[in-house]
Amino acid sequence: MKIARILISGIVLLSLCLSIIGCSGDNGTGAPSWTSSLDAASEFRGELENPVVKHLSDRDLNAEASVALQLFMENYGGSIEHVNTTFADKFDALANAILTDNSPDLFDYHWNAFPHGMYHQQFEPLDNYVDIDNPIWTDIRPIMEQFKWKGEHYYLPVNQFVNATMHYDRDILVDKMGYEDPKDLYDRGEWTWDTFYDMIVDFTNAEDGNIGYFGLSAAFFIATTGTTMVDVSPEGEIINNLRSTDIQRAMEFIERCNNEKLFGDRDNNWRGGKALNDGDILFYGMGLWVLGGSDGLAANLPEHDLFFVPYPRDPSSDTYYHSVETTGFMVPKGSKNIEGASAFIICNRLENIDPELAETARDRALNPEPEFDRKGNPKFVFAYTEEQYDFMTSWNEPDNLSFVFDHAYGFNQETDDTFNEMLEEMLVQGGSWSEVRERYYPVIQNELDKYAIE
Repeated sequence: MKIARILISGIVLLSLCLSIIGCSGDNGTGAPSWTSSLDAASEFRGELENPVVKHLSDRDLNAEASVALQLFMENYGGSIEHVNTTFADKFDALANAILTDNSPDLFDYHWNAFPHGMYHQQFEPLDNYVDIDNPIWTDIRPIMEQFKWKGEHYYLPVNQFVNATMHYDRDILVDKMGYEDPKDLYDRGEWTWDTFYDMIVDFTNAEDGNIGYFGLSAAFFIATTGTTMVDVSPEGEIINNLRSTDIQRAMEFIERCNNEKLFGDRDNNWRGGKALNDGDILFYGMGLWVLGGSDGLAANLPEHDLFFVPYPRDPSSDTYYHSVETTGFMVPKGSKNIEGASAFIICNRLENIDPELAETARDRALNPEPEFDRKGNPKFVFAYTEEQYDFMTSWNEPDNLSFVFDHAYGFNQETDDTFNEMLEEMLVQGGSWSEVRERYYPVIQNELDKYAIE
């Protein structure tokens, strides 16, 4: 039984998403108060044969009191039973539950769940329970299809977001150095490896000790080619792309930058939120989280005009590819309530596409509540500017960024460590890609061969 078809037809569902929820803060119970228009849309409601969904996790969804949970409770009479585990033990706990025929119904998606968990038959396909052709999945469908296994969908992401950007200080880059703002270059489609390279060359030559770029993995440059280090075909074939010409091009660009001493050494990465304090790093590659917090970039440079852009486009491509992260759930093998789990996944997707909730999130990001320490002194609270927030959220709009997800970290710890060592050697030590690749290739291929389907 496909949940989305029980709920409502596609066109009506999209219009309904415009008015499902209006958030207005806390109602005194710890959960957001909201008004529901579902009384006028009875067809959106469903009856579950089993309303209790078991969730194996280190986090209790009941404590989070999300809008998705309230939708699930109100529209299905559903509830979540928390099955506790630790973050470190989650996969062992899952394997034991499946082995003892005590499977939960929901499991938080993590990188190693796909394709490792698929190969070991730890999850259930959802195509017979969720109408994936429903318009609520339209925007996220391209990334959803990258998680297809043997022709079926086991993971339906409910949200997607850029997981790393290049941070910079306009006071340095624009006002002091006189460079064109990368945001303006991006808006014109001219933010490429070439324009990035020109800036970091000039900046490092301007003063001894200057660093053009430092931060996260070389994998983010690889993603801009639209090619991943490891691909998983819809049939479940594991494909090692390390010898592809696209990756060769990206790694030779990094090799060139390293040979010209445009990238910083490891010590600079661990400056954390103080990375831009000294004005000697032009671009700092890190997640957007580094902006906030009591010791983030904004707290350390409160009067500066900080901004960020996606990683620069591969000039050999007309498409702006970028690495992406997703959130969502998977249904473990042997679940006794796949229908209920599927309904909860849909509620989470509805929460993430509701425009009223998006506007509420924007307002809270621009105007966060003040915080105080134990003595009543105000604490630093990061607030996005309108330009920052609107630019960040625009990346999910159609015809903007084309997201790619690299399955290189979806296998086992040994494979994770090998990829990290290889990429670290290229980004930090400045090795020859041809030599480094051929040294690591057989080690990686040997691990990937363990997941070959018969």
